[in-house]
Amino acid sequence: MNKIIRKLMVLILSIILAVGQAQPAYADFAVGTLRGSENFDRDLRKQSPWFYKTGEYTMQGINQYGYTGTCGQAALASAMNHLFSTSYYTENMIVKMTVDHGWCTLDDPVKENLGGMSPAQMMYVLNILNNVGANELLKYPINMDHIAENVFKEPVFQNGGFYVNDNSLELDEDDVAGIDADIMITKGVPDVDAMADDIDNGYIYLECVDSNILWDYDRAIVEQVGMKYIVSNHWITVSNTIRDSKGNLLGFYIIDSGTGTKTVLRDKMHKMIFGLPDEPITDAACVRVRPLKHDD
Repeated sequence: MNKIIRKLMVLILSIILAVGQAQPAYADFAVGTLRGSENFDRDLRKQSPWFYKTGEYTMQGINQYGYTGTCGQAALASAMNHLFSTSYYTENMIVKMTVDHGWCTLDDPVKENLGGMSPAQMMYVLNILNNVGANELLKYPINMDHIAENVFKEPVFQNGGFYVNDNSLELDEDDVAGIDADIMITKGVPDVDAMADDIDNGYIYLECVDSNILWDYDRAIVEQVGMKYIVSNHWITVSNTIRDSKGNLLGFYIIDSGTGTKTVLRDKMHKMIFGLPDEPITDAACVRVRPLKHDD
């Protein structure tokens, strides 16, 4: 009986982990009828306004292309909404940007990989979002035709270094969203205590983590279906810290588009980002963002 149960568990997990990426918790509305529509967000807001109400995207794959590897876009939309107290940004909006510019996986034999983003691609999108009005978010349409081809410039960064923002679009002060964004990779990724201090000082983190650890998957089963267990494969938004009455760090509030997970304990977060002592994650990466003050 145990062998039968184990085989069944392997079969189920093999479906979930077919590509080792986060799988969406599918919504209970008819998204398929809107596929390919340029009015996807508008029509979905009419059909299911609850989905946009909080601006936190705990389900990925809700976009006009049907891409499901879109944890990066969902995390970025959630972070922007959290920063500016709005529900303006959507996963679909960010997916469209990445598709228009080729800043995500567009061609892969495994369909669940489609839409996946690298840390550098995350920064490319933030460079464009930095040209969107912060004070008029709800009425400023993000239209790729509005942004000239020469506006985008390659972001400058290095291992463990910081992003150098260079906007060439001249806008009035009130029209600039003002996103202060840093990319940190490998040894430059802050430990959880440093990340917590940043968050308490106004930053939000986009962390690339190991979804196997986040979702408490059984290691033996994951590896039996041919997947790597310690791997950086899923973007989440880390929005707030959880501390005790003495200020000790207990954990974090997160926005997870894979399963809707809301909290993660401190030590678990460390493992999700950096792996295990004898099996470190070698491609750790994060992007931290905060509203940019005009006098910065």
